[in-house]
Amino acid sequence: MPLPSSVQARIHADYTSADRQTATALLPHEDELPLTPPYESVLLAILTLAQGDLDALRHYADSARSDWRDVLYWSSTPPDPDGPKTYEELRQRLGLPPESGQL
Repeated sequence: MPLPSSVQARIHADYTSADRQTATALLPHEDELPLTPPYESVLLAILTLAQGDLDALRHYADSARSDWRDVLYWSSTPPDPDGPKTYEELRQRLGLPPESGQL
């Protein structure tokens, strides 16, 4: 089944000609997603989150296979500029002790 034209255009815009085939192959097929998703929206959300990075594309495609609602939420919710950027920063903000082996 061919991808929607909007998805094909986004792949063409975000990936080099050498990476387009890989990017297309990484995207989930509609039958791989639980329930009945808004398929085109899910694919566009994955591509938006990946920002042209194949490793990120793989990650978000796998996330969508578990629950496609996550990628829709993540792509539509801007990050909190005051939120912690790393796990360690979160630990420090919460006043948690460093993990064993870290001092």
